[in-house]
Amino acid sequence: MSAVGSISYQASTAPSTYIFYIAKNGVVVNQSKVYSAVQTTTDLASASIAAIIEMTTNDYVEFWVERYAGSPSGNVNVPSLNLVLR
Repeated sequence: MSAVGSISYQASTAPSTYIFYIAKNGVVVNQSKVYSAVQTTTDLASASIAAIIEMTTNDYVEFWVERYAGSPSGNVNVPSLNLVLR
């Protein structure tokens, strides 16, 4: 199965770098990791993500975000998130 997605986001602290990725059954799919950075809190950034994932009955996927660098506090606001599984 292929998973393709995109996200638009804005961070409440900057500069900051984030990792966006897909997890299957709560485990990160390493090949799906995408790094994205914002330089100011007014930046509206975007990232695309794609991965091939083996799925069986009752498996599930999630879209995760993790702060990689920058202030340890703050929020990520997501006005747009698309994820397509085929």
